[in-house]
Amino acid sequence: MSIVALKSPGQTKASGTGDRGKESSGHYSTDLWSAQPSAPSSYFFQSTGPVLQSLHLSFLPLRVLNIVMSTRVVKLAVISDFTCPSCFVVQHELTAAMDYCKDTLELPLDFEFQHMPFRLIGSKCLEPGTKIERIKLYNCHLGEERSASLRQCVTKWGEEKSIPITWDGVVGHTTNAHRLCYKAAQIGGQESQLDIITAIFYASMVDAKDISDINVLAEVAESVELMTKDEALAFFNTDELEAEVNKVADAARAKGITGVPVTVIDGKWAVSGGQSSDVFVQIFKKLAASGVGSSPSHLPGPAVPTQICA
Repeated sequence: MSIVALKSPGQTKASGTGDRGKESSGHYSTDLWSAQPSAPSSYFFQSTGPVLQSLHLSFLPLRVLNIVMSTRVVKLAVISDFTCPSCFVVQHELTAAMDYCKDTLELPLDFEFQHMPFRLIGSKCLEPGTKIERIKLYNCHLGEERSASLRQCVTKWGEEKSIPITWDGVVGHTTNAHRLCYKAAQIGGQESQLDIITAIFYASMVDAKDISDINVLAEVAESVELMTKDEALAFFNTDELEAEVNKVADAARAKGITGVPVTVIDGKWAVSGGQSSDVFVQIFKKLAASGVGSSPSHLPGPAVPTQICA
C-alpha cells in the first residue's frame, strides 16, 4: 500500500505508484469536505511509499483515553467508482473499521464521510448508453494476467467475508450512480449515502445487475428506502447534480489521479488501494490519541504488506 500526503504548494512535488501500478501525481482541485464540490484548492497528492503496519502506540488504555480526551471529528473522503472491485473492498473495510472503533473500542471519534466520484470508463473509452462485459473491461483495462489476479484476490476476500462476488454481467457509465450518491447525501446525510453506496456495490458485484441502467438504480434507491422507484426515475430524468459529479470526476482525472480507490483522511493523508480494516483501525487509533484538532504524526514504516487488493 502507499500513504499519500496532501502537501501545500511550497513543498516539493513527487510522484508515486497508485494501486493500479501507474505513476500518478498532480494537483487535486476539489474541496473534499463541502457538501458540493467547490473552487479549486492548492493541495496535491504526494506518495510517500509503503508505510503503516506497526504504529507503536504507547498511550493510555482506551477507556481512560476516552475520559480525558474530547471527541475528534475525522473527515473521510473516498474517491472511487462502482466498476472498481477494489473500491467495493475498501468501502466494506472502511465501514467495518469505523463501526469497530466507535462501537467496540469506543474511541473518542466521530466520522464525517464523503463520497468522491471517479469514472474508470470515460466517454472516449465507451460511448454513452453502451455496455461492455465486466470481465472484458478488466482484461482491456488491466491486461488478462492482472485482471485474473484481481478477480482471484477479490473472490477470496468475498469468501472470507461471506460475500458471493460475481464477475458476470455488463457494466457501463456510472455517472447516474454517482448522482444518486450525491442525492442520498442531500436527503439523509452521510448515513443515507453510505447505505446507497453499499447497495449499489452489492447490486453490481453480487447480483450482477447493470448499475448504468436507471431502472436498476431506481430499484436500489427504493430498496434502501431513499425514495420510491418513481421518484428516483423522475430524478434521473433531470440533470440535477450531473454537473457536480462531472466537475469532481473530471478534475480528479485531469489533475493526476489515475487509479482508485483513494481514501483521504482529514485532508492530510491518503491511503490507496483496497486496504484491510486493520489498516484503518490503526490510523484511527493514532488520530484518537493525537487529540482534537491535531494532525496525525508521521506514520512510520516500512510496513508488513496489508493491502488486500491492488
